[in-house]
Amino acid sequence: MTATLGDRTVTWTERRLIVRSLQHTAAAEAALYKRLAHAEAAIAALNTPKQSKTPFADVATLQKAAEALLKQHNVVGLLTLTYTETVQKRHVRKYGDRPAETRTETTVQVSVQRNATAHPIRRAKSGLARLCHQSTGC
Repeated sequence: MTATLGDRTVTWTERRLIVRSLQHTAAAEAALYKRLAHAEAAIAALNTPKQSKTPFADVATLQKAAEALLKQHNVVGLLTLTYTETVQKRHVRKYGDRPAETRTETTVQVSVQRNATAHPIRRAKSGLARLCHQSTGC
């Protein structure tokens, strides 16, 4: 770094110090696992039928809801979602004036699994703080 003071030019070397706090790392890791558990529970709750709620009709709407939960819990990329669609055909017999028919029932579900490769990367970055001089703007 170089600066001019009056008629003199002063040159010095800037240093950056990186500090890792073990307590901050432990707290960040605990918060991460708590967010993961909450996100997994919320995504699993999408599969359970609720009173006066219509179940998801197709994979696209379920996927949109699950991805919104991932963003809400700040765990995008840390969980792997798998969607399954089950189609079941059922024959309904004739009754009164109603003709016999075959009804199709579609069930859409999501399963969640932790992405094992993303956790160490997120853990390695936690607890690090860069300390630098104000003049560098970092």
